[in-house]
Amino acid sequence: MDQQVVIRRPLGKNILFILACAAFVGAGILILHVESEDAFYRLIAIIAIVFFGGGGLLHVALKMWKPVIMISDKGITVPQWRGENVVPWENIKKIKVVTQYVGGRNQKYIGIFVFDSKNIVGADKVSKGLRKIGANWTEMPAILLTPSFSFDIKEVMGILQEFHDKHKTTRIR
Repeated sequence: MDQQVVIRRPLGKNILFILACAAFVGAGILILHVESEDAFYRLIAIIAIVFFGGGGLLHVALKMWKPVIMISDKGITVPQWRGENVVPWENIKKIKVVTQYVGGRNQKYIGIFVFDSKNIVGADKVSKGLRKIGANWTEMPAILLTPSFSFDIKEVMGILQEFHDKHKTTRIR
């Protein structure tokens, strides 16, 4: 029987995200009404409304209700904005926590390293090259799972590692 674990964004964090976007949109509308004569403040207000209103709605519509990752005996599936990445265990070289220094602090991700990244969305040479420059890593994962507003990194890493270890013997490489 195929065992499957589905990791979803917690409802409370989804609601918090929506409220934060609404607060920024509200602040943008307030700035438009209070500082309607100053072009700089109008620009800031419009950016806040478009970015947090439009971007927030786009996130809700396209990502929020999808699972973060589905882990099964066949492999892992990571929904993307443009389809999904399906990676069988025999193509997964290693899974590890990677860290990037962002905005004055270390941001942790789960990196999925593969033998062949040919059919993985966002793992083409250009995308990986741009991420490599930004992250300053020597080895680039094909898939990065970002835990912010999504999941507990230790919990998901434990589940992934358990499945990865279970399927080590099925690898063809």
